[in-house]
Amino acid sequence: MANRLKMAEIHTIEALWKRGWSCRRIARELGLYRDTVRKYVRDLQSKPATVTPGSRPESHPFSTGRDPPSRRYSPRQRDSCLWARSSAFLRERLGAFFSSST
Repeated sequence: MANRLKMAEIHTIEALWKRGWSCRRIARELGLYRDTVRKYVRDLQSKPATVTPGSRPESHPFSTGRDPPSRRYSPRQRDSCLWARSSAFLRERLGAFFSSST
């Protein structure tokens, strides 16, 4: 991906910033533009998103009122009558083929 620093460089920027180095000094040492260093330092200073427990929207599939997906999408039960009819048909049609080849 273009215009992105490698993770090692990002971790180096983070470590030097936490040691108290200025953006200008970090940029000079790593051979980067000051704006690039400033962008990554700004990302470090921003707060990460926090998720509050129990804050699921009502339309979420696991919210109350709906069955979990394991029940809704369970495999169909085998139709024994259909199975018997189709296996008899296949034995009748293919039986001669298989018995002649052996």
